[in-house]
Amino acid sequence: MARLMNSIALTVLLTGIITAQSLQSCGTAQYDSTQYTCFNNATLCPIVQGNAYRACGNACFSTTQYTCINATSSFLCPIINGQATVGCGGTLCYPLDGTYT
Repeated sequence: MARLMNSIALTVLLTGIITAQSLQSCGTAQYDSTQYTCFNNATLCPIVQGNAYRACGNACFSTTQYTCINATSSFLCPIINGQATVGCGGTLCYPLDGTYT
């Protein structure tokens, strides 16, 4: 019985060491790089079903659903019918020339 308990304790200890060694740092947080991406050493964004979300200011977004207009203000615009929209004041519009600011 003592041998089994020692084996379990060793397994738990080694699992903890292996897990701790595989963590990355993002600012003061630690994360698993298979589940998150770190931006600017400050923002952690998830990886969802293989899709790495991107940072837009302090927000995270899916590039298949949104586009980030101004990374500092976190202005996210939806992608509609496969075309990204842009902010026009308080509304959304399609750019005529296909460029974004």
